[in-house]
Amino acid sequence: MRTLIHGYYACVSYVDAQLGKVLDELKKLDLEENTIIMLWTDHGWKLGDYGWWCKHTANEIDTRVPLIVKVPNKQGNGKRSKALVELIDMYPTLCDLAEIPTPKHVQGYSFAPLMDNPDRSWKKAAFSIWAGKDPSNVGYSLRSGNYRYTEWRTFKGGELLSQELYDHSNGSLADKNLATNPENGSLLEKFSKLLKGGYLAAQPQKE
Repeated sequence: MRTLIHGYYACVSYVDAQLGKVLDELKKLDLEENTIIMLWTDHGWKLGDYGWWCKHTANEIDTRVPLIVKVPNKQGNGKRSKALVELIDMYPTLCDLAEIPTPKHVQGYSFAPLMDNPDRSWKKAAFSIWAGKDPSNVGYSLRSGNYRYTEWRTFKGGELLSQELYDHSNGSLADKNLATNPENGSLLEKFSKLLKGGYLAAQPQKE
């Protein structure tokens, strides 16, 4: 385990160093103030988290990825945002930032406004889906505020099999399913409705 984790961290450190070289080269070529930088990655492997050594689950840790954006002359450069954004938002965002039309078939919402104000109100939820080990069951999930909610449904017919609710106030490794607590009935109802509405029901809020 120690060898695996050591190698993984070494890989991350190496890639980080290469990114630094790319940024240094942009500055050297005098392109830094004329280049939009958007860095994202796949989610990583679990290194014993939840007792697992694998990659895909419906859990929070497997649906969050790094996302770093730098846009010339934007107030948000170098700041963190708690706003929920999704990978399908990247396409319309780049169109906005490059000042080119966004094709009508593109889904997602441009998060360009966050580059001016990282702390502004934004989307109600971010969504993900995972088929699980049993291909006949599908996990539909959303992240909203501090909560992650998942509905497991049959692939054919969409029959509800079970629900999961986790409070991630203290990080991405919450492991207590709060859906079994009767007191959380209103939360389950709220998130189930939001999940059904999908990304169209969770569009960015206007200031």
